[in-house]
Amino acid sequence: MDQSAISLKLLLVGEGNVGKTSLLVRFAEDQFADSYQDFESKMRLLEIGGRPIKVVITDTAGQENFRTLTGGMYHSVSGVFCVYDITCKESFEKLGTWIKGTRKYVPGKDVIVSIIGNKTDLENERVVTTAEGQKFAADNEMEFYETSALTGENVMYAFEHLIEGIMNVRSGGSSKAKGKSGNGCCLLM
Repeated sequence: MDQSAISLKLLLVGEGNVGKTSLLVRFAEDQFADSYQDFESKMRLLEIGGRPIKVVITDTAGQENFRTLTGGMYHSVSGVFCVYDITCKESFEKLGTWIKGTRKYVPGKDVIVSIIGNKTDLENERVVTTAEGQKFAADNEMEFYETSALTGENVMYAFEHLIEGIMNVRSGGSSKAKGKSGNGCCLLM
């Protein structure tokens, strides 16, 4: 890897079975994974704006079931995706807890947090509307994405948009990445 590559660490948090590991594997390897290990971390090399970027993505993979997440998970994190399952209202209702935990462990840092509603391939089982997700994100000044790790829909866009926001902040600019959503990017913690 080129010595001038920038390293970023992203973290996926949320309730169990929302598809965090599947999102991680879809982004890193462009494959679908429907099972997970106790802890998952993958790396992907990208080029954005002509700059090589090494992205390490960490998934809490089951630890949330035991509430064992600690500050160590957030060490050196540049961006966080709070993920919920569009077919599980409870996972959506617990987003506030994940945001609160993120704020606890990264207060005052330039960490960008965004919301992902996953499993859009299960549209016929949807219980959380797109409007509800958009409103929650807007109320928390965060970017919102809906994705399907199964089909890959919007996964690359969400990750690239978050990374662009991080790069803008690192270069002294706004956290607002240029993108199709037009909502700006994300909340800086």
